[in-house]
Amino acid sequence: MSLHRARHLLFVVVCGMGDLVRVCFADGFFSLTNGNTCAIMETDVTQHMFLERRGAMPPRFKFTRDDVVQAAVAVVRENGATRLTARALAAKLQCSVKPIFGLFVNMEEVRRAVIDEAAKVYAAYAARELQEGRFPPYKCTGMAYVRFAAEERELFKLLYMRDRTGETPPADDGLEETLKLVQRATGLDREHAYFMHLETWIYVHGIASMIATGYLKWDMTFVDHAVTDCFAGLKERFLKGDAALGRHSDGEADKTV
Repeated sequence: MSLHRARHLLFVVVCGMGDLVRVCFADGFFSLTNGNTCAIMETDVTQHMFLERRGAMPPRFKFTRDDVVQAAVAVVRENGATRLTARALAAKLQCSVKPIFGLFVNMEEVRRAVIDEAAKVYAAYAARELQEGRFPPYKCTGMAYVRFAAEERELFKLLYMRDRTGETPPADDGLEETLKLVQRATGLDREHAYFMHLETWIYVHGIASMIATGYLKWDMTFVDHAVTDCFAGLKERFLKGDAALGRHSDGEADKTV
């Protein structure tokens, strides 16, 4: 067996009688001839490696950033965000890790791209709920939130249940548009609409989180009634003059609950 420029090999098994096998790297290749049955060598997994047997070269793996992101989203959907590793992503793409890190600096950049993609998936849920028009516009946002949690559990957990310590809030999170929906539905001023939305969102987020983690198994009909009850109760309370966060307009603590 002759060997030229051999370096950093990973368990490449070469079989055949006198076959010429070429192992190609990004910076060159070496050839070997095996006159018996097989040869086993070791390599660094980060090398981009291909085998060529008698001139038949398998196609090179060519991926775009979007290909990698979609594969990463699939990994999260199947196994959760904690299982999104370079090895798992490479396995999903059926390649080594080198193409991944040729497109992304590190796995944190991949993770951020997956978060952005998950946000697009949720936005599609919200848009579809509004388009179908089964509920008033403000209620549509809550129903879409819960439906997303029920149908895309792992993406929901990545978006809304991850540790956000040190993260900078987005410049435009759609809050102002949401508050306009609350104001149109209730007649409240912006300040009271904000606090009513905050309390409503806490309630809806609680339902969504318990569904996403499997604690609750509510169907959407029950969710529909629960969200309506929450909204109606808060609307009545705020319109009667009660200020937000459990305090009356005179500053005394709310002793009715």
